Amino acid sequence: MKKILSILNLFSLVVLVSVRCYGNVQNNEIGDSLVQELEMYLYEDVSGLLDLVSVESAEFELITETVPNLGVSGSTFWVRFSVLNNTGENGLLFQIENPSLDFVRLYWREESKVCSQQFSDKQCFNERDIKSPFPSFVLSVQNQNVQEFYLQIRGKEQIQLPVFIGKKTVLMEHSSRLNFWVGIYAGIILLMALYNLSIYVAVRDKSYLSYVLFILAVGFAQLINHGVLSQYLYPNQPWLSSIEFFIYPALAGITGMAFQREFLQVRKALPQMTKLIYGFVGIYILSAITGIWFDHIIGYHLMQVCAMLVSIYMLTISIILARQNLREANFFLIAWSFFLIGVILFILKDNGIVPYNQFTKHSMEIGSALELVLLSIALADKINIYKKEKEESQAQALEALQENERMVREQNVILERRVEERTSALQQSNNDLGIAIDDLQQTQAQLVDAEKMASLGQMTAGIAHELNNPINFVSSNISPLKRDVQDVFEVIDLYGEMDESNFGAKLAEVNSLKEEIELDYVRTEIDQLLNGIADGAERTAEIVKGLRVFSRLDEDALKMADINECLESTLVILRSNFKNKCVIETSYDENIKEIHCFPGKLNQVFMNILNNAVQATTYTDKAVEDRLVSVSTALVDDNVVVSIKDNGNGIKPEDQSKIFDPFFTTKKVGEGTGLGLSIALGIVNDHKGSIKVNSTSGIGSEFILTLPTNL
Repeated sequence: MKKILSILNLFSLVVLVSVRCYGNVQNNEIGDSLVQELEMYLYEDVSGLLDLVSVESAEFELITETVPNLGVSGSTFWVRFSVLNNTGENGLLFQIENPSLDFVRLYWREESKVCSQQFSDKQCFNERDIKSPFPSFVLSVQNQNVQEFYLQIRGKEQIQLPVFIGKKTVLMEHSSRLNFWVGIYAGIILLMALYNLSIYVAVRDKSYLSYVLFILAVGFAQLINHGVLSQYLYPNQPWLSSIEFFIYPALAGITGMAFQREFLQVRKALPQMTKLIYGFVGIYILSAITGIWFDHIIGYHLMQVCAMLVSIYMLTISIILARQNLREANFFLIAWSFFLIGVILFILKDNGIVPYNQFTKHSMEIGSALELVLLSIALADKINIYKKEKEESQAQALEALQENERMVREQNVILERRVEERTSALQQSNNDLGIAIDDLQQTQAQLVDAEKMASLGQMTAGIAHELNNPINFVSSNISPLKRDVQDVFEVIDLYGEMDESNFGAKLAEVNSLKEEIELDYVRTEIDQLLNGIADGAERTAEIVKGLRVFSRLDEDALKMADINECLESTLVILRSNFKNKCVIETSYDENIKEIHCFPGKLNQVFMNILNNAVQATTYTDKAVEDRLVSVSTALVDDNVVVSIKDNGNGIKPEDQSKIFDPFFTTKKVGEGTGLGLSIALGIVNDHKGSIKVNSTSGIGSEFILTLPTNL
């Protein structure tokens, strides 16, 4: 902090000397030199409606200031002055070195005629009579003559009148010198911007990018005081010239806060103060909007207040972080102090506290140039800090790597020993797992075979039951049929014994036998017995056919098969399972053609699901005629859809996700293995089909099988 104060004191001393050393020529006679001060008189037209005739009779007050400072006002000002031309030339050049004036009109009389020239910021630069960013006029004053002039002036910013009068060549030399220094300043701005932009491209540090934006904003904000931007960047856009005094200073303040936030890492060090930035940005935007679209003067004062608060804010942050021994904060504090001193001098000059001269006029440019150079040095120093930190981190990383290498070597020995032990254990575990897998595969095969045998057992029991009925029917009809046939044969034998000698006696015997055996009844009974035997044989043939269709359980060959026929054969085999237990309803789609499938495996799927459906209905309290199992088929696109639906108790919601898991069953002990649906799902997956289950507890379940027609 002591070094910072010493530097600031030294700079303040230089500033005071510079302010005092700049003198002003006070003369209203025009020689070869420029005259900066004239004996001028002022009149303020508050209404802004008066013309020259009205003003000539008004009371003017003598202006005592070296450079007239009329402040910020919405009034129209009239300035009266007289010029004695002793240059030896006819005509002089008159210039007010202030580009922020909105309107300036110069009046004079030639005999009884009123002449005038006008300058307006609404004019395109190329339309001006004299190509200068400053209000400039040609004074038609003959050599050794005196001429009186009136100036009509309006402005929305600080109205200062640094007046220069002289020969055109002398004034142009003065403008050239001024442009030279402005060019140097613009060159510094451009050089600093390009230099830091190149560093940003190399290191990708956001603080450099924000600094480039800050440099350009500050540079543009200073260059508008010389009218350079409206002269070179947008000479044909006068509306930009009228708003540039609000845009660039606001951008300078905003980018300055953004740069400080990135450069000093304010978000980490002082997070609460960072939030104030958004408030300042809002005030800047409000002042710009107010000044451009509503009230220029209010917007100007609001921006001045905001700029003062932002300067205090940034200075406060720099001091706090500098007291925390942050190296970058020391650089920023020194640089920002130079800029603030330049701003203070400029404001003091505007308010007439310090004299108007070339130093105070350009104090902000000088301060900003020093600030930008010092901040560039600070950023370069930051690179050195980064480099040093990188070298230290690399050294620490190298040391850590060496230590890690030593630890790795030591650990490798231990790890190798443990790996050998672990490898041996893993090999033993692998052997054990291999044995366990073999056992599991054998168990799985045995369980699948057991399920198949259970299916075959059900099928055999069903066939035995179904065959027993028609066979019993046939065997029970044989004895009465033999008896009836024997009686018929006796009648026939009696007819065979008849001849001419005993015809009458035998005929009477035959008739007596007919009446005894009731031949008409025997004939009817024989027909009934034969019909019963035929019906039993037909039913036996049907069962045998169903058995032949169903018995393809272990066929592995892909065949063409009729799904409707497969379902019907399964129902035939299971007839004894649902007889007197439930009602079976079928609805087959006759449009279904034969499909590629493994018919024996599909029969097993149908048997498992139908058995489950029948058993589900038996668990209800419904009467047998109300227990219903519906079987239907349909052709949907290229798929056969089989639906098996029951009105049992349904499947509980918590069990629906587990019904296809092996060994899961909700049946009573001894009624199922829990493999039926698991095997069914595997068979359907082998057919590249799917099983969907819709079940509502207390209402029933529906299994929907979708099978492609072509595998």
